[in-house]
Amino acid sequence: MKDKGKIVVWAIIVIVIIGVIVFAVVKNTNNNNLAGKETETKKEEFATQLDDGTRLNTSSKISETKKFDTFEVSGIQLTEKDNQSIILATIKNVGETASNVTLITVSVIDKTGKEIYHGDGIGIVGELQPGETQQLNVGASFDCANAYDIVFSKK
Repeated sequence: MKDKGKIVVWAIIVIVIIGVIVFAVVKNTNNNNLAGKETETKKEEFATQLDDGTRLNTSSKISETKKFDTFEVSGIQLTEKDNQSIILATIKNVGETASNVTLITVSVIDKTGKEIYHGDGIGIVGELQPGETQQLNVGASFDCANAYDIVFSKK
């Protein structure tokens, strides 16, 4: 009878130990998940994360129409995913004569006015007649989704 009692006591002790371990592992897993969600939902001042992981710039300064040389850049959208930033926009020849193929320099600016990216001649605009528009697509292997402004210039 004493041996049966010892077996029952040991069985209860083992069950309690297993229960404590399972509880600790589940609680730790839940805490790690919460910490990960806090990181994922970290709000950037000028970027928001889309469902697919793409970060979309929301700066009103970037979305303003930009003018340089005889060009006007509008409808600007800046996105980043996997450290690949893409600037999409519409570029229009607002001059009175046709433009030649033009290399464009892009500078990405933070809120303090500091240049955080400079792409010298990374955009190419084809020949445009006066009033004609085309899609501008500029890419960079650099995360600049949280930028405040973009400055375009002719190279």
